[in-house]
Amino acid sequence: VLSSYFTSNKDLKKKLEIDYYIYENDKEDKGKKNKKAKLYAGYLVFEFKVDEKQVYKIQTDYMKEDGSDIKQRIECVFKSFISL
Repeated sequence: VLSSYFTSNKDLKKKLEIDYYIYENDKEDKGKKNKKAKLYAGYLVFEFKVDEKQVYKIQTDYMKEDGSDIKQRIECVFKSFISL
């Protein structure tokens, strides 16, 4: 997915760093605020950094237990970032 949105250019002085986290929703957690909090399978967090400074952060839920919609969610994140 990443290569379809970004290219590598070794001559650039500033590098884009992307940190990401994938969290699985614990539906057995009794601390959930409401029933809607149990609907999603998990969520993704992406942090985009330039020169170690965060320039953009986004969180998006994925809904399918098998993670089959994660690729689509990642594409959405990258489209969001490049639209800035």
